[in-house]
Amino acid sequence: MQTMTKWLAGAFLLWTVGCGSEVELDPAGDAFAESADDLSAPGIGAGSAGFKILLHVGPKVEALAAAQMDDPRLAALRQWVDGYYFLVVNGGYLRHWPGRPKVCELNVRQLEHRGIETVTVEGETVVVADVVRRCQAAYQEYLAATKGELPVSSAVFASMLHRLAVHRTIANLGLIGDATTSAQQNVIAEALLSNTNFAYDAATESLVVDAERGLPPALRDLTDAGVSVRHTMWYQEPTIQGENGSLLSIPGGTSGLSLNATMWQVLANTFAGEPQVAARFLVDVRRWVAARDSVLYSATSSTAAFVDVLFEGGPQAMEDGGTPANFETFIEGTAWLLTHTSRQVYFLMPSHLSRDADGVPDPELSDLIVKTRAYVRALNAGLKRILGPGAGEPVCNPRSSFIPAGYGALVHTPMFPIALPDTGLPAPTVAGQVRALFNLRRSLCDPPPTAPLTRYYNAALAEHWTDTTPVTVAGYRREGSPGRVLTVPVAGTVPLYSCAVARPAPRLDHFLSLRSDCAGQMVLHRAGFVRTGPAPGYRPVYQCRTRSRLDTFLSVDRRCEGEVTSVTEQPLAYVLEP
Repeated sequence: MQTMTKWLAGAFLLWTVGCGSEVELDPAGDAFAESADDLSAPGIGAGSAGFKILLHVGPKVEALAAAQMDDPRLAALRQWVDGYYFLVVNGGYLRHWPGRPKVCELNVRQLEHRGIETVTVEGETVVVADVVRRCQAAYQEYLAATKGELPVSSAVFASMLHRLAVHRTIANLGLIGDATTSAQQNVIAEALLSNTNFAYDAATESLVVDAERGLPPALRDLTDAGVSVRHTMWYQEPTIQGENGSLLSIPGGTSGLSLNATMWQVLANTFAGEPQVAARFLVDVRRWVAARDSVLYSATSSTAAFVDVLFEGGPQAMEDGGTPANFETFIEGTAWLLTHTSRQVYFLMPSHLSRDADGVPDPELSDLIVKTRAYVRALNAGLKRILGPGAGEPVCNPRSSFIPAGYGALVHTPMFPIALPDTGLPAPTVAGQVRALFNLRRSLCDPPPTAPLTRYYNAALAEHWTDTTPVTVAGYRREGSPGRVLTVPVAGTVPLYSCAVARPAPRLDHFLSLRSDCAGQMVLHRAGFVRTGPAPGYRPVYQCRTRSRLDTFLSVDRRCEGEVTSVTEQPLAYVLEP
């Protein structure tokens, strides 16, 4: 075991020097390249008010390992999340290996479900149906050429390569080195409790780690890399493990870990003296039963205060507006835990929709951001219903954490891009899901005062008027809101002014300007405060003018809605997403 670890460490050092480059995939969903300027805005970070956001690393090890260490998108994610949740499972032919052909980074299942038969990769037309065979062959060739005389089987060597990918991911996320940020200190490992890794020692009432197999994969890889694990999410699958003989049990304890207070204490005893593995851990609860669970967690509040709760809803948790049957029990359990205990509460969220949905997944994936918001808002509304009007926004309790990207199959949701290129809104990707949660946290938990920008139109005068002050002049009808503006200045914002210019009588052309003198035209009032560059939760708005040049109006469409010309190709400003 030590020889393999030494080989792994040496190979990892060689790999990090020369591995990783930008990938051009078209139209697999990752082709949009975001510039560093688009991603440079500071995030709220772990010290902010409200719930925490933890990125689920497991399903996205391949994408995260393939990225360059200085990728600005990774830098943005590191600013937006408060920690990481690691589940380490061996990949298949899609695993990342040094020198992997770019074609092997294609999301084959997603392309097949979309009905896409060919894609372009680095200028080559690739048949999607041939990708699996092609990459399997390339992978086997790499194994044979690289393993050489190393005295391990191909299966073991493949597992070692996957560990390389995990270690590169750990490095890309900035988790190697001094733990200087809260996110680096907030790492959770998911571990299956089984008799393949542990045996029970009755004399010490603790577990003994198997000398050959070692710790479960996530704990092993994190501790090998020198990362301290703040929590471990221990779980068991009693039915499956009972069938394959791997179920670990102890005298006097039940087999369901979420209900097994005896096993909780055994785990705490086991890791009490381990500096890198905290004795604090999570238990997986898939359905809260008040009469049973409230008694259990109340009775153990002092002797097992190190036990926190993770609610797992599965892919179906995003169906029907984020409220499956078990979701109501999550609400009930969360309300009870926040009121009666000091425990942390976590929510494992899917990054894709139901695998049973009919048809191609594009419309479903486009709903990912909507359903992510619906999940959080439904939880918040349910908690308000139970806790009463004085609870404020209960989901903002800092003891609550959301873990997006909890699931990645059947259709593997792409990691990037973060934002849609045309609108700047969060993309239906894992990174977009993180950004959507970041935006929602700000709006729910720490909102600065804002006012909506509302666009009105007078058909008789053929004139638009966008303002934060309600337009009550006869003939103007509300069209919608391109976004919101701050009503007080904050760092990085500038004033936005409401202006008008005289056109042929009897009409005025109303417009917005960043200039306090409205470029020499009529100054009506200060409308609010906006940003002049991209930032999380903000979208660009454009100053547009009709072909007659008599009507200036604001639009979120950089093409100015097709029938008009833009005053400038650059955004006038960036406003908060509505």
